[in-house]
Amino acid sequence: MQRRHFLPAVLAIALSGCATLQRPIAPEVIASRVRLVEAQLPEIRLAVELTLRSRNLLPLPIDALEATLSLAGVDVGRAALAQPVTLPAYGEAPVALDVRADASAALARIAAALGAAAPLEYELAGTLRLADGTAWPFRRRGAVLRSRRP
Repeated sequence: MQRRHFLPAVLAIALSGCATLQRPIAPEVIASRVRLVEAQLPEIRLAVELTLRSRNLLPLPIDALEATLSLAGVDVGRAALAQPVTLPAYGEAPVALDVRADASAALARIAAALGAAAPLEYELAGTLRLADGTAWPFRRRGAVLRSRRP
């Protein structure tokens, strides 16, 4: 008779332990904005603004964010998180990155886009990493916004 009650108790304990060991859900990069701050070719300076969203029950500490920035289809620079960011539970957090890029590899395409006032396409591809080593890839694409001068 006691064996019949023993198995459900063991299962209940095992399942409750699994709930606390559940891996976090990958945060989403829901928005990105890349803005041209300065262009003194072959070097350009860009401001990268990301919005991260969490679908987790607990706050999610992002320990590192590393990404490669491509302009006109050519890798030109790297971006990294300056300091850790904590995403609130079921919330969003802005992340700002500053990138100094070497545009010499794609100089002809970038200069043509800047000169013709055509959109300069970017791709930001990288990894978000927690302190425990859990990592998730992300990728965002769009067009570089130019700073307006007064």
